[in-house]
Amino acid sequence: MSRFTQYIGLNDEGKGFIKNFKSIQNYSCEVGIAYEPVIYSRWIDLNTGLIYKEVTQFNPWSSGPMFFTCIEDEKGNQYGKWARARYKGKRNEYDSKLGFIYL
Repeated sequence: MSRFTQYIGLNDEGKGFIKNFKSIQNYSCEVGIAYEPVIYSRWIDLNTGLIYKEVTQFNPWSSGPMFFTCIEDEKGNQYGKWARARYKGKRNEYDSKLGFIYL
């Protein structure tokens, strides 16, 4: 069985939240299974000047580490968070449209 890093990233709500923001930086804050950097982003809302960053929300294991992220502002408020849900026969381990993790 092969093991590999799975960057899942933002759910659809998180992607929608930052849609009109300007990307200002990519940075590595996590390390994958082969010691590779996992790259996250920072954005600025040009209307307010507020900075938002991508942070790890969940990091479960399924044939390797999985990185589920959300958006965090400078005060620590989080947006576009994933929610754990019961599996109920779903084929995938997550649903980015609904923002559910079935692990």
